[in-house]
Amino acid sequence: EQSSAVRVVLDPGAGFHGRVLDESGRGLAGARVIAVAMPGRRLERFDRVEAETDAAGEYRLDTLIPGMTYGVEAWAEGYAPTGTYLREIEGLKKRDWRLKRTGRIEGRVTDAESGAGVADCQITVLAGPLSGVSPVSTTTDQAGGFVQPHVTPGPIQLIRAKAAGYQPGGRFNLAAVPGQRVAAGETTWVDWTLEAGGAVAGRVTSDGGKAVPYAELSLVDRDRGRRRLNGEITAVSEADGSFVLTGVQPGKYDLRVSAPGYAPPTDPDATLLEMPSSLGEMRRDVVLARGANVDGTVLSPDGDPVRGARVWIEAERGSVPQDTLRDLTAVSSGTGQFR
Repeated sequence: EQSSAVRVVLDPGAGFHGRVLDESGRGLAGARVIAVAMPGRRLERFDRVEAETDAAGEYRLDTLIPGMTYGVEAWAEGYAPTGTYLREIEGLKKRDWRLKRTGRIEGRVTDAESGAGVADCQITVLAGPLSGVSPVSTTTDQAGGFVQPHVTPGPIQLIRAKAAGYQPGGRFNLAAVPGQRVAAGETTWVDWTLEAGGAVAGRVTSDGGKAVPYAELSLVDRDRGRRRLNGEITAVSEADGSFVLTGVQPGKYDLRVSAPGYAPPTDPDATLLEMPSSLGEMRRDVVLARGANVDGTVLSPDGDPVRGARVWIEAERGSVPQDTLRDLTAVSSGTGQFR
């Protein structure tokens, strides 16, 4: 608290410089080049930096961390984004970006049974050549309609729709979805229906019968291909411990439950779920036992308490289903203590 003469030494940054151009080779003013560092051994969070082009379309992005992997994208108003992954960036390299005028996708998402529009449905589109494709997303309005005006021209590789209570829907084909293509300056119409999914309902309680509110629950699809595409289904238990997980597709799932002070269930009889093709609602109550605690103090080499240190425990899962456990983290207090 009494430090003086602090000396900060900055390492040379890595990155790019160059121009953002339109299809005719003219520089685009006000375009943005965005770089996002991918978390890994040297970085535990996403880190985003960006630069904007000048009147001639020139940019300079030189504050990246050498040796890191970045997702890099160029974008300008009225033009489709283009990007790529660049590994182990070193030094300052020249890189120009050529952007295409955008295409447009419009459509409507409806309920398969009632025909009513599905509101607040997330739409993700991936179009264009694989070498420079960037996903774009939007949400449907109250009537189920959506507009995505900034789509890369070319074949559509992925259209995905995801809404609460519904099975994820869409089309995916790296070689291009048959008959679906986006053209610059034109509108492609895409309509489809979503089917309601199954549900898993229950109650989270302690082994003493007390309700456990605000427990985090998620269904992790055992089909890794579907998991990468659709993510997890999540819910938080209510004040009385009740919960409902909706929009479940037929298949096998691991149920993950996490609540402060409690150990997550690991017995396959409690964590494995199989939603039948007939769907419907399954009942699964969860009983949590008190978890073991790890308490301690983080100290400096001189024996002084260290405030704000991050402490984590990674589970060696062994025979325990991998997707039922979370790694645990804590931050030390002002006195260096953690729990």
